[in-house]
Amino acid sequence: MKRYFFDFAGQKIPIRRDEATEFYEVDEEGNINRKPLAMLLGDGSWVVEGREFYLNRLGKRVRYEVVHVEYEVELHQPRGLYGQLRRRALVKAVPDWQEIDAAVKEALREQG
Repeated sequence: MKRYFFDFAGQKIPIRRDEATEFYEVDEEGNINRKPLAMLLGDGSWVVEGREFYLNRLGKRVRYEVVHVEYEVELHQPRGLYGQLRRRALVKAVPDWQEIDAAVKEALREQG
């Protein structure tokens, strides 16, 4: 992979996005899928514990809740000051309103 650098105050800084957010899915038993569910480059400051969001993959929309966030700063050079923020988020699938509505209607039908 070819790397590109820019010079800042005598330091060669790799040209990369300055932050990345990786989403890892966790199941009901607490098992973490080691392959990221999705990765975003750029601002992920909205990714906080308890936040819910939809992931739309080719028209299939799934609602997720952020259950844990971990931060790591990777420095580009041994003596350098510049780095990249790496955010890892554990997420779990949660039912959306349509699924809850359907489940409630089904339960009411079974009772009545």
